[in-house]
Amino acid sequence: MKGDQNLKHLAPLVCIISMFLFLSACSAYPAPPQNGQPSNAPQGQASPVVSSGPRTLAHQELSSIGLASKSTQQKVLTKYAIPSTNDPPEDSIDKNTPSSDTNPSNTTASALTMQAKSSKTQRPLEGRVICLDPGHQSKMSKAKVPIAPNATTMMPDYAIGTRGIKSRVFEYTITLKVAKILEQELTKLGAKVVLTRQKEDELVGSIKRAEIANDAKADIFIRIHCDGLDDSTVHGVSVLYPGDKYIKDKAMLEKSLALSQALLKNTVSATKAKSRGLSKRNDLVGFNYSKVPCTLIEMGFMTNKDEDLKLNSEDYQKKLVQGMVNGILEYYKALTEKK
Repeated sequence: MKGDQNLKHLAPLVCIISMFLFLSACSAYPAPPQNGQPSNAPQGQASPVVSSGPRTLAHQELSSIGLASKSTQQKVLTKYAIPSTNDPPEDSIDKNTPSSDTNPSNTTASALTMQAKSSKTQRPLEGRVICLDPGHQSKMSKAKVPIAPNATTMMPDYAIGTRGIKSRVFEYTITLKVAKILEQELTKLGAKVVLTRQKEDELVGSIKRAEIANDAKADIFIRIHCDGLDDSTVHGVSVLYPGDKYIKDKAMLEKSLALSQALLKNTVSATKAKSRGLSKRNDLVGFNYSKVPCTLIEMGFMTNKDEDLKLNSEDYQKKLVQGMVNGILEYYKALTEKK
């Protein structure tokens, strides 16, 4: 009787030990084949039948890979949809609040916004149309035109421009070179650039130049020139802007002045040239026929020996262009902020 009682006490312990040995034996086998995959059990031996519950499968996989990092353990738990001990209780989550996981459109919209901002930063002149007018040309004509629409005063429609006192290079050569460098830089920033001429011997009158800008629906019209005087000591950069004698569009005049101010400030800053300031002009045909904001930059005096050589220097031309680009960017930034 006493022996039978001892056996009764040991029975539960034996059952526990047997269960432990059974589970250990099961974990030694890989998970049962799924989706028609072949079994990894030895040939001639049937795959053991084990529970396919998520916790059992996770236990088997963790047992097969041995010691694993927390991140690996978490991946296995996630694979079998078993919550981590660090996860908040399910009833603490507001299921009415969509997350980026359950609402992919949020992630997509965020990505598109970031991409748009990046694109805007890299191409700040996207959508802008800028007309560049390299002053003068090698061909000449004696034709005269009204100084402004419906005006009776007549002005020459063509001028050959000035010439370098040292280099003997004509103004029309320098203005075209600078315009083409400026075109490249503005295009990189996203602008659509229109030139009034592409060659030195292209005969384009003052009215036609303004009409090219008008027809292109340009945002701004920048006329590029070099200066010249009988006094060879005079040097520096100046910027001309249209007056209101013939032009009655106040918004256009205001924008022209703002553009001219930004252009002068930044070009002087980039080149360290002397600033000769701003000059209002009512006598320029190219201004008076323009329907878009316009300006004319005199990049320096070709009749001054030192400035003539600078204007023929590629490095200095790039400085001039950088100053003009900075001025254009400043103009558009101010215009956007004003809105």
